[in-house]
Amino acid sequence: MFTVINTYITLTAVASIVLFALEVRTERHISEQLRAQRGTARSLPKAA
Repeated sequence: MFTVINTYITLTAVASIVLFALEVRTERHISEQLRAQRGTARSLPKAA
């Protein structure tokens, strides 16, 4: 019984770490896209 609980805890910890890593990577990707959009918007003339 203890082994089952231990395995569950380990799997939960691994899953949360993986999800956190994916979240961080996605956020970084989104911020890079936003920065790129802002850069292109800045290069366009103000009249647009």
